[in-house]
Amino acid sequence: MSNDFEDEFAQVQTAKTSALSSPRDAGQRPLPSPSSDPSRGGRKRKSFHESDDCSCDEPPVKKNCDVSVANSLPLLEAGPDECYGSDVRWEEYFGTWPARMSAQDMGPPSRGAKRFHTPSRSNSYSQRVRDGDSPAPWTRRHEERMEDAGIFMTDIGDQARITDDCHRLCDRLLKAEYSMPANLAYQPDQLKQLLRRVRFCNEARVVRDIMSIVVPSPELLTIRGHAELSTICEAMDAEWTQCATLCGPRPKPDFVAGISAATFTTEEKEKLQLNHTSACPNFFPENMYFPFLICEAKGSDGSIEEAERQAMHSASIATRAVIELFRKISATAEVDGKILTFSVAHNHSTASIFAHFAKIEHDKTSFYRKPIIYHRFADDVKSTGWTKSYQIVRAIYDHFVPQHVGRIRDALARLRSPSPAASTAQSGVEDSLEASAAEQSSSYEDGPFKKPSLPASWLREENNRTTEKFLEQLRLQREQMEKQMAQQKEEMQKQFAQQLAQQQEIISLQLLKMSKATSTT
Repeated sequence: MSNDFEDEFAQVQTAKTSALSSPRDAGQRPLPSPSSDPSRGGRKRKSFHESDDCSCDEPPVKKNCDVSVANSLPLLEAGPDECYGSDVRWEEYFGTWPARMSAQDMGPPSRGAKRFHTPSRSNSYSQRVRDGDSPAPWTRRHEERMEDAGIFMTDIGDQARITDDCHRLCDRLLKAEYSMPANLAYQPDQLKQLLRRVRFCNEARVVRDIMSIVVPSPELLTIRGHAELSTICEAMDAEWTQCATLCGPRPKPDFVAGISAATFTTEEKEKLQLNHTSACPNFFPENMYFPFLICEAKGSDGSIEEAERQAMHSASIATRAVIELFRKISATAEVDGKILTFSVAHNHSTASIFAHFAKIEHDKTSFYRKPIIYHRFADDVKSTGWTKSYQIVRAIYDHFVPQHVGRIRDALARLRSPSPAASTAQSGVEDSLEASAAEQSSSYEDGPFKKPSLPASWLREENNRTTEKFLEQLRLQREQMEKQMAQQKEEMQKQFAQQLAQQQEIISLQLLKMSKATSTT
């Protein structure tokens, strides 16, 4: 045991002496490791002060050492607290040790570093709700966000009022009367049983059994002989994927009615397609243009207020589409305060109908609604009061839709048709803007405080506003030039009349003189 220990100790002292004598080459030499004794197996090697033959207070004594190098080296004393290799300068072999990192050197993580935006991460409204950045859709907190976006569900005073013509339209809708179709489901006894069965059912059941009582289908009415409703098309549970939202997820109303594509001519449809953007949508799902009636239903577990918020958001987007069309022809005053959309929110027993309009102040647009009727049709089964919502929606088809279609076609007639090359270039610019926005958003994690890029839709809207302002300035300049030309023409006519009067006066004086001269002669 002692012979093996002395051999190992001599090798360590030899390595130490060589390292101190030539420090220049010390960094290139590997540190010699003690040789292992295969006879020990897996047993732990004992230190010299743990040896049975050596005391901790006495230096080790050499016994029968055959290594000549060990005889020339002085023996070093090792205390009981010293460990193996503690006097070796490890930095000469391995260089400087890295600075020790403590928990105090690391500051608290920044709030912006909690989540990193990556291209693969979804930016949908549902993802923002899961991240806690947005409230759950159609809740009370979400209604507060809607007000921040310019969507107001409550009456805020005299600043949001519809025009007198729209007031007369609402009165006409309330006074309209239509005959109900001959259907067993509309009989009082069967209707009472139907309402009792769907009381605790889900939303799909309410849509199937109750919506036809509240909102008549325009396409079914057309099939039954009402050809005047052929300009209306409908869609159910179709997501509006080609439009930008105002506040919340993309609309997906339970029922929506709009203008059919067959209503417009080929030239009008080309204008609509060339001027379509996500911020200014012209057509919607199911080959529909400009929705004007949105219906949202809720089951027994749903809240009618949530249905109203959903319908308000969808109706505001539909209203914005009409306003942006008139903004392109600089005629927003023609739709300011006008009813452009209707909405219906109902469940198994109640129904609410609202008229939607907007107030326009320069580039800012605020959306409002006016209640038309709120009633519990389940309480009026024995009388004809339960048909009131049906009658109002039926009157919307007859009285509002013709005016609405005429208004849109008149705007399209004044809308300049962009050339295909210009529309192609605009689409290329939009694609490049969207690609640039996506590239900048993907590099967000490289700088947590980097300023976010502007969305492509906002840039398109800003470009449209700049173009509209430029066209408005040209129109004002043309009007001023026409006024100046009219004034100059009027002044020239006055001068010509004065000169003519002066010439006539001179001629009359000359004739008078000539007559006097003749009389004297």
